[in-house]
Amino acid sequence: MEAVNVSHPHMISHDPAGKYVYLADLGLNRLMVFSFDKEKGRLIPLEKGITELPRRSGPRHFIFSHDGSILYVINELGSTIMVFRTGTDGQLNLVQTVPTVREGFEGRNSCAGIVAGKDMKFIYGSNRGENSIVVFSAGADGLLSLAGHSDSGGNWPRSFNIDPSGKFLLCGNQRSDSIAVFRINNRTGLPEGPVCKAAMKAPAYIDFWK
Repeated sequence: MEAVNVSHPHMISHDPAGKYVYLADLGLNRLMVFSFDKEKGRLIPLEKGITELPRRSGPRHFIFSHDGSILYVINELGSTIMVFRTGTDGQLNLVQTVPTVREGFEGRNSCAGIVAGKDMKFIYGSNRGENSIVVFSAGADGLLSLAGHSDSGGNWPRSFNIDPSGKFLLCGNQRSDSIAVFRINNRTGLPEGPVCKAAMKAPAYIDFWK
């Protein structure tokens, strides 16, 4: 990998085709794209592979649509989700920015995770401060429409995930030492409940063995 400047890289992952590698650098407030040389196992920065975000966005995590044509980025500092179209050259084009907190919310908030529902019909994000899970409906064009908010079931939803069946959402509330389990409404996409809770000291990451 050629030398590149990074400050606070929060996530690095490849696109679904495995052709490009994307990095979210919260510290430098930008997204970076690399081509991947499979034979040599090297990352090569693209010539125009740096996307600077608006001031105090703070890109944290991201997910791709199934075909890799859309990249959804959740911003920790700005409490927003950005929608990017990906080009055949791996470069990014910002097409939408939506707030994650409820209209009129005035407290301090920082976003954490972003997850897609099983069929990509809904996109979920977590709000630490508002202590909520925001839900967006994803259109055929990948653009987002607000579906609603659900309480996180505790304090400081650091990490959450949807089980492989797509029926349940598990939310790790770090400051209330618990994992809250919600049933997902198939029609609205909203997590309902919690239907149960499990005590756990400061949960920071939730994933499923696949």
